[in-house]
Amino acid sequence: MKSLTLLIASAALISTAGEIHAAVLWQQDFDASPLVSGYVGSGAGQLDAVSSSGAGLSWSIQDGAIQGIRSGNTGSLTINGDDFATPLLLVELRFQVSTILAGATTSVMFAAGSSFGTGNTHPDNDVTHSDFSINFTTGTPGSLRFRDHDNTTNLGNATDGTDAIAAGQWVDLWWGINNSGSDLAYTRPDGSTATLQDDRWDLWTKIGGSWHQIGNNPSNVNNTGGILDDFKITFTRGEGTILFDSIRLSDAIEVVPEPSSILLAAASFASVLPHRKRRALR
Repeated sequence: MKSLTLLIASAALISTAGEIHAAVLWQQDFDASPLVSGYVGSGAGQLDAVSSSGAGLSWSIQDGAIQGIRSGNTGSLTINGDDFATPLLLVELRFQVSTILAGATTSVMFAAGSSFGTGNTHPDNDVTHSDFSINFTTGTPGSLRFRDHDNTTNLGNATDGTDAIAAGQWVDLWWGINNSGSDLAYTRPDGSTATLQDDRWDLWTKIGGSWHQIGNNPSNVNNTGGILDDFKITFTRGEGTILFDSIRLSDAIEVVPEPSSILLAAASFASVLPHRKRRALR
């Protein structure tokens, strides 16, 4: 029985490994250069644009993170020259809103779609597949909250049942988007499994401890973009400072293996074992 258990476990591991490992499409941790210009260009892991409409918004590199400070004007980070055209997109990033001097709804906006320009405004609905935003709220300390602005709804359960996140904390973010044409059974970052409907997304965050779900399967009421080629962050409202320590885009969400694939892998694995044993005894 112990051997059978080991066999099934090994086969499941083989099957799972074959199912869930995604290719990294784009990745940057902002450690290589102290200058923003070192991260802009057409090479691997380079942003296509880091822009600002004026002196009221500045970008710089601080301690291995790209930092945006806003007192006015608007700015953006754009990835639009890689032609991913992926049916599934996983966005993983680590960020911190370190200070909030003036509050606003949809202060920082995140978008995935295609044909994004490098300007300082959020992409139009007809080229956006999925998006969400962050609200800034002043206080001691200030706080941020996630928002599904497409459905004009604030999102909750940011950490330990609390809807808001205090400024000054590093936040790990996981955003999975399904544009595959069918529903997707997948593994969430907390290890649970669920089904993500086509043209929907799932958003999770972690602050040093456990993952918490922010938004699940919101419908894209206004967005009509049908391609996942580009990614953009815009900083257009509120006043304060935001830092991005790392950004990674992958071409798949972790997929739950079908039971049939596990059994097939087990059968294949079992057929190999006697052959290997006979070779060892020669």
